[in-house]
Amino acid sequence: MDCPLAPWPLFVARLIANGWFLRPQAFAQRKAGPSAGRRIRTAMLRLGVFCALWIAALATLPTLPVAAALVAWIAWIIPKVRWVNLEFQNLAEG
Repeated sequence: MDCPLAPWPLFVARLIANGWFLRPQAFAQRKAGPSAGRRIRTAMLRLGVFCALWIAALATLPTLPVAAALVAWIAWIIPKVRWVNLEFQNLAEG
């Protein structure tokens, strides 16, 4: 990609934000539509809003249901993050 390097956790968080926090989605290099840089900035904005909303929910709503929902989301997204990690491994077998 044509952007500066990002630490791996931030890169994966951007991929998750690009997939609307349901699954990691790559930033397609396409000519039509917004550029990859703009999609990355949008993903960072989504990531900030996502974190702010979870913090607000934990601060204002009953803690147990919000914490349970957060744990459920983390359990949902961890296998997808592990899959991304495996896909980006560049190890030759043999």
